Amino acid sequence: MTSKNILIVDEQKFGKICTALVELNGFDTEWASGCEEGFCQRDFEKYSLVITSYPYSQQFLPRLAGKQVSLLVLSDFACEKLIQVVEENANFFCLVKPVDFASFNHVVSNLIEDKVI
Repeated sequence: MTSKNILIVDEQKFGKICTALVELNGFDTEWASGCEEGFCQRDFEKYSLVITSYPYSQQFLPRLAGKQVSLLVLSDFACEKLIQVVEENANFFCLVKPVDFASFNHVVSNLIEDKVI
């Protein structure tokens, strides 16, 4: 796994904002729409962390289960479907928006360093 390499999977507007936030802390980022062909077949192990939002990710989130990478989901709300997917995967984490910048950075940094949050 490449250190401090983050994949952001979301629509372009959120992707740009999220990219700017994490790059401020020295993390390398890559953006993907999640809708592209072959998305779930990519090598997720080369990333330290995948960040996405919900409900945007609801179609592909279950297919990321079992991948050996930490996943951070930012959601506008908590729902039973999202909670179930997060609970079933020890490497999946969720934050409910709005998330302040300091808290977001703290969580991202800890996930990158494999620290318990």
